[in-house]
Amino acid sequence: MENLQEASVIDNYGIIIASSKKSEIGHLYSTFYNINFLSTDSARLNTQSGNSIIITSPIFERDRKVATLSIHYQLANIDQYFK
Repeated sequence: MENLQEASVIDNYGIIIASSKKSEIGHLYSTFYNINFLSTDSARLNTQSGNSIIITSPIFERDRKVATLSIHYQLANIDQYFK
């Protein structure tokens, strides 16, 4: 998947606790992405700066949100998908 940039798990304090991009672990999510992407109780498709798509989805334990999954895709030629 050449368009996949990274996948991360973010705790409820906005800190990246796991990531395929090791340099992001321990940093605030807001350092790299819009913090509002985390404020959802269902999966959401977000766009950021040009051709970036960030999919976020809450992770629940029983009935409480414990973290959020964030997956970042960079689409080089996004226009080709909308013609």
